[in-house]
Amino acid sequence: MKCRIIIPFLFIAFFSLPNQAQSEQKKKTDLANSFPRHMEEFSWQEAWLPSASVDISYNSSGSPVSIERSDSEGLSKQTFYYNNLGQETEIVSQMFVDGQWVNFEKETSSYLDESNPQSFMSYEWTGSDWLLTDGSQYDYTFDGNRISTMTLSSYSPEASWEFVGRYTYEYQVGSSDLVAIVSEVYEEGIWIYTTRTVYEYDGNQISAFFLYSWINAEWELVSKMIYEYVANESMVLTGSSWLDDAWMPSIRMTDNYDSHGNTILSTTEYYGNGWMVLSGQQYELTYSGSNVVQRITKAWSLFNPGQKAVTSIGWKNSKKEVFSDFASLFVPEQPQVVASVKVFPNPAQDQIQIIVQGESSTVSSLNFMDLTGRIRFKQDFLTPRSGVISQALPSSLSTGIYILQVSGSNGAPLAKKLITIIR
Repeated sequence: MKCRIIIPFLFIAFFSLPNQAQSEQKKKTDLANSFPRHMEEFSWQEAWLPSASVDISYNSSGSPVSIERSDSEGLSKQTFYYNNLGQETEIVSQMFVDGQWVNFEKETSSYLDESNPQSFMSYEWTGSDWLLTDGSQYDYTFDGNRISTMTLSSYSPEASWEFVGRYTYEYQVGSSDLVAIVSEVYEEGIWIYTTRTVYEYDGNQISAFFLYSWINAEWELVSKMIYEYVANESMVLTGSSWLDDAWMPSIRMTDNYDSHGNTILSTTEYYGNGWMVLSGQQYELTYSGSNVVQRITKAWSLFNPGQKAVTSIGWKNSKKEVFSDFASLFVPEQPQVVASVKVFPNPAQDQIQIIVQGESSTVSSLNFMDLTGRIRFKQDFLTPRSGVISQALPSSLSTGIYILQVSGSNGAPLAKKLITIIR
């Protein structure tokens, strides 16, 4: 069995060991072990107003086969394909135009084995053929059954294929337990060290990791992230920076789940004179038996976009979803996991690649926030994206550290990551 790929970032929010069997419990509705065939969406505008109608079909494993969505943009459809391991290999997006389905976008994925990706490709329909627009490819070297290095290449129409990063894996002597990953970037024909991430374990769970940066030809300690696992697989991640020979708390991210494995709270906090909530989502769930029949999403933000002054708006209604016509499928209860989200390169300069895996992998928006929680740049997708997402970094994002929040099709966060931009 080859080890699972774990990619280091400045801070890795929602760190997990990817596992296809675990991700099977999460559907495009982002519900655990509920399989609604129909969903009505409502937006809040002083009252709940209908915004979309969604129909979903599933295979026997509980993975979606097709999703049809009707909203103000018209009728759209996504069709999903899987390999014999149940891994998602292709998503075809179509729009209903002039009485027929017309191809729009396609994402394809291939895998080295049950755990490790090999390629992700994004295509646009030209009217007669699929045109490759974005892509990522992974090349591995091995030391026995253990991955020794992974080299990431990315594709763009302007530059074709080019190296993005190389990751070297270090293990405990005589075992396959990963203890560190060294990251490099490819610049002007040479590989340059950037970071070294060192992991600590409590049993078989990661309890902390420490980030070192390559500065003046040596590794300097920069930051750490501590994991706290609480009831119902909930998780608290607390980040601190190493300043003046002392740890200074900086950021805390919390995800709480109910006993069914569904998210009920997700927050990001910044440490100033104390912990202050910057952003978050709160979910009010109504159950009928084990099925969620209604979910109300409330959002918290300390800042209104475009305003410089602090504007505390508290928890406000954002979205309501009503689920019905549940499929009777047996999927064994498994630990709660979120979608696996990877960001390359990090640090970044002009563009990043966001790779989303797992059954809750549809992305509707990206928020880039500074460390005070103010939104500096937001990217909304008219058609939810998945697979590989290439995102240009606008010049308004100057050198610094930012919180990248990746949100799913229901507005719920799939992941929050700290990224560094260097201009």
